[in-house]
Amino acid sequence: MIITLSSQTEEELVGLEINTSSQKLFHPVYEKKKPDSSKLKLRQKYGFEKEDKIILFFGLIREYKGLDIFIEALNSINISGHNIKPLIAGEFYDEKEKYLKLVTPSHKNDYQIIDRFVDDSESVEILSLSDVLVLPYKTASQSGVLADALNVDLPVIVSNHPGLTEYIEHNENGMIFENENTEQLASQITNFFSDISFQKKIRSNISELKHQLSWKNFSAQLLNNM
Repeated sequence: MIITLSSQTEEELVGLEINTSSQKLFHPVYEKKKPDSSKLKLRQKYGFEKEDKIILFFGLIREYKGLDIFIEALNSINISGHNIKPLIAGEFYDEKEKYLKLVTPSHKNDYQIIDRFVDDSESVEILSLSDVLVLPYKTASQSGVLADALNVDLPVIVSNHPGLTEYIEHNENGMIFENENTEQLASQITNFFSDISFQKKIRSNISELKHQLSWKNFSAQLLNNM
C-alpha cells in the first residue's frame, strides 16, 4: 500500500497509473518537546526585544520556497514603523546575495538571518519565539515546516497550494494568500499584526487542528484501513 499525505500527492499518484492500493492520510504534526525557557528569554537569546513583531521564514532556502516573495511583500510595508522584525532561518541552497539585493536598503537593519542548518532543538526555539510563520512557496505538495509550526501553536500565512491549505481555514486557524501575489501577502501581514484579538483566535483554533492532525489520529486511520 502507498500512503499519501495530501490531496495533491494523491492526484499525482493517480497520474502515475501504478497498479497498487493507496490511502490518503495527512502530514501529522511533529510532537517535539517545547522549550523550557519563556518566550521572552528565547527572544533575548536570539537578540530580539519583547515588543518586536517577529515574522519568520524558516527552512532550507531553495528557489521554490519563495523567499523573494517574502522579501518583496515586506518591501511594501513600513516594517520599522510597525516594529516588524523579519527572521530568516535556514541554510541557503540558492544564491544568498540575490536575495539580499532584493531587500529595501532602509529595511536591512531590521532583518536577522541565521544562514546555516538549524537542528531540531534550535528550530523549536526559533518557532516558539516568533509571532507568525510565512510559507510563500511557489510550489508545494505538503510541508514539514507547517507541521513544526502547528506543534508550538504558531500562526501561519501560506500560499494557496492545496498541499499547504488542505487543513488551513482562512482567518480561522491560519491565513492564505494567492500564490506569488506579494501585494496580497503584504496585506495579510499588516492585518495579522494590527489585531491582537485576531492573533489570539488563530492560536486558539490551532489547538483543535493539532488534535485533528495528531499522530494518534494518523495511526488510528492507518490501522482502520489495513
